[in-house]
Amino acid sequence: MARSGMRARGAESKARILSTTRSLMAERGYAATAIGAICAETGLPPTSIYWHFGSKEGLLAQVVEDSATEWISELEDAVPRGHGVTLDRALAALVGSIRRKPEILRLMLMMGLDRSHPDTSVRESVKGVRRHARELLARRIAELLPLDRSEAVETAYENLARFVLVLTDGILLAQEIDGEDEAVDRLVDMMRTSLLAVGSSELQQAATS
Repeated sequence: MARSGMRARGAESKARILSTTRSLMAERGYAATAIGAICAETGLPPTSIYWHFGSKEGLLAQVVEDSATEWISELEDAVPRGHGVTLDRALAALVGSIRRKPEILRLMLMMGLDRSHPDTSVRESVKGVRRHARELLARRIAELLPLDRSEAVETAYENLARFVLVLTDGILLAQEIDGEDEAVDRLVDMMRTSLLAVGSSELQQAATS
């Protein structure tokens, strides 16, 4: 019974460290998030962090991995598929999934842009997450705008998925910086119009090439 209680407390402290570190890193970046700050926020000693993760680098790797898994799972669940799915619903679900987890977006962008970090595997992990997201979006776009598949059409779907992700990045960064939440729905509507225009041109060209 005592052992079971210790395991439960250990799992709870590990989850608290991960959650706190993700929030702090999303606000401050990796370099400015010190072990002392994490300890102050969690009320746990440094030994607890080193026990669970070995080092600050190990903690960061776990935070990035968990955040990536959570975001991809969120996207998989949020972006609908199947009959009756419209582009409006798909885009709204995409933006909504990331708006519910803004700290993940901030963390991914900050870690992806931080070229001063000595551990290049962190940036590679972030790039892998975004690649996975693009693949998911390309599959959904192919379902919404079906064409006979060819290499040119597949490339067009991939380009449109990248376009959607870039526009989504911009919308949510604007929300983070400007704080104008009410403008997001209008921007999403504009993104839909842009995607239809660009998508129509890209796919028509791909289908005839």
